[in-house]
Amino acid sequence: MRSDESKFLENLIVLKRGSIKVASSQLPGKDAVTKQQVKKVLKTFEKSKDVPKQTLDQYKQRAELDPNSKSVAQDFFNELKKKRSEVQKIELTTAKCLRQTGIFKISSKNVYEDVETGDFWKISEDKKHVVRLFQEDDNGVSDRNK
Repeated sequence: MRSDESKFLENLIVLKRGSIKVASSQLPGKDAVTKQQVKKVLKTFEKSKDVPKQTLDQYKQRAELDPNSKSVAQDFFNELKKKRSEVQKIELTTAKCLRQTGIFKISSKNVYEDVETGDFWKISEDKKHVVRLFQEDDNGVSDRNK
């Protein structure tokens, strides 16, 4: 690579649906995660009724002891992803926490898109829950009955 060439395309991560997850404008070394950052994220989910307090305490303790804070955060979010794939309804507070951490993004009025799985979630009529609208598979076909 020449010194005047850009690494823009090398640093792009594009999701299945074509949206950009990581852009090259993010600073190098940004993926170093500190204990304080992990604790802050875990504290965000304290308001959520869908994430058990015991699970949060377990990950907080692990964040203190484990020298690799990034793996703790990845394990936590993998567990959340697994739980989201199994349920049809989550609390609105959980959806807001997922929005704060960048897993949900606003797709339209009262609709969230799950960036990790491509699922769409809509705020229910009672404004206390978020329900799965449909799920897309790798072929882009949606299934309302999942």
